[in-house]
Amino acid sequence: MVIVSARGGSSAVAPTDLVVDVRAYGAKVDGTTDDFVAVQDSVNKVADAGFGAVYFPPGETLIKRPIVIPNHQVYLVGSGPKVSAVRFQPLNADTTLFEFNFGTSQILDCGIRDLGIRSGAGSGAVAKTAVKVYDARNFFMENVHIHPWTGPADIPSARGLYILGRDVGTYRKLWIEAGRPIHLGINPNDANKDMDHHHFSDLYIASGLAPYPSIYIDPGWSCRMLTFDGYQAWVNGGLYWVDGAVSSKRSSEMVSIHNLRVEQFTSPPGVESAIRIEKNAAFPLRDLEVSMSIIGPNLANWNGITANNVDRVTARHCTYDGSASATITTGTLVKTQCNF
Repeated sequence: MVIVSARGGSSAVAPTDLVVDVRAYGAKVDGTTDDFVAVQDSVNKVADAGFGAVYFPPGETLIKRPIVIPNHQVYLVGSGPKVSAVRFQPLNADTTLFEFNFGTSQILDCGIRDLGIRSGAGSGAVAKTAVKVYDARNFFMENVHIHPWTGPADIPSARGLYILGRDVGTYRKLWIEAGRPIHLGINPNDANKDMDHHHFSDLYIASGLAPYPSIYIDPGWSCRMLTFDGYQAWVNGGLYWVDGAVSSKRSSEMVSIHNLRVEQFTSPPGVESAIRIEKNAAFPLRDLEVSMSIIGPNLANWNGITANNVDRVTARHCTYDGSASATITTGTLVKTQCNF
């Protein structure tokens, strides 16, 4: 292992041949100096090498401009989310802290591990995104905290994790408190490859106090094999996936949600469900399974699951603790098996 370090020595922060410590390129990691240039230079060093990790040491790295990861096999790693923190204090609105983007082609084998991400002082009224992933294959995030991550009155403009395609994504041990913790969007390079085989496990996600979902999915989005398991705690908001008049490019298949607890919940106005999936009739969702889950408490006047144009809904060993009239509300093309 070759390490570019401010102080020399060795490191085992990532199983790569090159680990670049941001201090080697001048980062102060003191929480007051803008370390943008040093971090971007570190990223570029690894990107040019073709494979490696950028290491954020213990302390707080302040960044005021977007960091772009422009090539495959670049990993951002720290020593733990309570130890290695990155604070984003953007100079402009509608910017992203970490953007993985290989242009019009998919980006391969990248990720973030053992890192804390938070908003900077005075940036609460600025729209921003913590991590944006464009058209990625084999992307992972593990042991990452994104909080606090606040935004303006338009709460969805404060995104935690924004994923726009493609396939094989692994997300584990994430704690995200943001206006919109997770946003799943249309792949800009190939709308037929929005999301394929993505696995989210051990999540604690909490939306802003305004009534917005913890997981928001764009109209017309499609997927195959989307799984939420491990422990799942969704606070202040649930899952919202409504196509409306927007049609997908293909049907979606197999969404599985296990070991979920939804609580302290307010849906977007008019949603009235902890899990709401309403697909376009031309391209429905085939198979929604919810199991070993608690929907509630504090869900007064909200339904549990709403499904429309979903072919086969299975709810097994679930507890519903709301006061609405129905635990599952179904629309067309639905075969339902319930065990609440």
